[in-house]
Amino acid sequence: MVRDVEKSDYIKKSARRLCKNRSYYNPKGGVEKEIIDDIKRRDYVKQLVLEVISSLQGKDVKIRIGAAEILGVITPASMLTIVPEELKKHLDDNSIREYVYGGLQGDEYDMKTVDECCRESIEKINKLVFED
Repeated sequence: MVRDVEKSDYIKKSARRLCKNRSYYNPKGGVEKEIIDDIKRRDYVKQLVLEVISSLQGKDVKIRIGAAEILGVITPASMLTIVPEELKKHLDDNSIREYVYGGLQGDEYDMKTVDECCRESIEKINKLVFED
């Protein structure tokens, strides 16, 4: 029982770290790879995906956007039908991520909504389905 609680906590923390990392304009690929490799090694991928899906329901916009984006990357073949259905539930979510970052020609904006991130992930997953 203690082991199950530790596993659950580990999966929740890993999902949150993945979503938070992905929510930044320039996510750190090394962090993502480290988390995903460890999750695969422990064989917790399905549980991680389910936890990330539950993050879509939260109040933190950055976490929801990160969750919507990362699902297009971490979804295993066995969940290719489930995940797009969950993403479709959030297609009307216009919560926005707004980044302003400086450039030589002036400031640029990266404004994405949860909806847009969900659509991108669905497209990535559909490509995987049609390639198989």
